[in-house]
Amino acid sequence: MEGKGDGALSIRQRTLGEIAAAADLTAADVVALSGISRSTIWRLWSDAGWLGKISGANANLLAAVVPGVRPYAARAADSVAVQRSAEVCEQAGLEVDWVRVGEMVDNGAAARDLVPAMTAAVAMAGGTRDAAQALARCWGKSADGVCDAIFRPADDGGVFVDPTAVLQGAERIVDGPANDEPRAVIGRGMALHRLTRNCGYEHAPTEQRNGFPLSSAFKHRGAVTGGC
Repeated sequence: MEGKGDGALSIRQRTLGEIAAAADLTAADVVALSGISRSTIWRLWSDAGWLGKISGANANLLAAVVPGVRPYAARAADSVAVQRSAEVCEQAGLEVDWVRVGEMVDNGAAARDLVPAMTAAVAMAGGTRDAAQALARCWGKSADGVCDAIFRPADDGGVFVDPTAVLQGAERIVDGPANDEPRAVIGRGMALHRLTRNCGYEHAPTEQRNGFPLSSAFKHRGAVTGGC
């Protein structure tokens, strides 16, 4: 995947024929194995944009018998989802390092982790009331590095050229009135953890209004989800 200078992500398009050939399958093989009509397979075979022209039912049939179709389709879907999320970030005033985002996807970061993290960044930068809850959606082992990336500048592995607005939003979560709603408790604890780990932040509120310690929130959440 490449991050283009005009603010876009892209993957190298591959024809159905290329993907099938990598598995030593001919068009006749694909017709026989998938049950899809010969005319449909031939129409899509050499078309680089075939993925956008095939029906969902036929795409599922191909994915079942042609190795490489499923990961290619997933990668294409991730590219679209991450692209849209990054565009929302830029509309909110957060300048995206498109090259870095492309590298993260190439290295295995999935849209299911990148999209919630970018959504949380927009919420924190905008100071929305649900910012803590949005950050709580980034919980989990696979999302850990991605979540760190919204707090760091691009020259330190982050996805934003200047994450100052995100950091200020996280500080508002930590320093603001405590909210005892469970997801907000998790989000507040995560904001404190990320600020401390990535920014040397020194402030340690240990309890919610009801006296519930943030450390216990993390233990409970970790026991339930297996996250970090």
